[in-house]
Amino acid sequence: FVPATSEVVMLNKEKIEVHLHLWYEDVSIYLMKKLNKYWDGRINISLLQDAESNKNILNYANNNFEQVNTVYVPNRGTDQNGFFASYKNNSEDKDWIFYAHDKSSDKLEWIDQITDPLLEQEQTVNKLLKDQSSGIISSGNLTRLERLRSEEDLIALDKTMQFHHKHKVVLCRQTLIWLRELQYILYEKHGLINKENLNFKFTAGTMFLIDKRVLSLVHDCIHENFFPAHYRADGDMPHALERFYFYVSICLEQKNHFI
Repeated sequence: FVPATSEVVMLNKEKIEVHLHLWYEDVSIYLMKKLNKYWDGRINISLLQDAESNKNILNYANNNFEQVNTVYVPNRGTDQNGFFASYKNNSEDKDWIFYAHDKSSDKLEWIDQITDPLLEQEQTVNKLLKDQSSGIISSGNLTRLERLRSEEDLIALDKTMQFHHKHKVVLCRQTLIWLRELQYILYEKHGLINKENLNFKFTAGTMFLIDKRVLSLVHDCIHENFFPAHYRADGDMPHALERFYFYVSICLEQKNHFI
């Protein structure tokens, strides 16, 4: 292990724990190099079972971070099944969780857009970490507005969709169904609901700093059987889940910050 020597302000080890889901070797190392400029402490990694890239990914991690804890998951539920398993098995019980994951090699700019604000704007981030009302801190570069509040909204969308894109309407319906189910579980288990904020803002991609109170409630509403096998482009529970994190924060009357 070689500690970071950069003069930049490091992430707060007392308040933050780091979880990463990694699969693509080159992009995983690219992400870890980026993170290592600001963090040299313990990292918690989820990896796909029997992936050929695991050995090289772990070699890099062990040489650049103070401690590496791993968990292995089947190829299901995209990165979020890995996050779910990593936090369940390797939580450090810190106040905040930094979560990020790799993508295919053509998405490096996307990774920069979503992680750079969290790593480079240390003064803003540190200020928000001290604010007890903060729930999620995420990039403002890839924000989306969850407009699909009802079946009526989807019908309106359907009327504007060209015939060869009709499958996208179905995928939107599937995502909405899963989101509603997660919201119902949250209400059923914890009595939390916010009908006035069904049209909420979120950062696409599920990379953020998240308060452990928010994350714990989110994970209490899901089960490993909810994650579908293999990667799917849209329309399943993980795509609803990326929205659900921000909804739970709202229900806890916490603020979602986009920087």
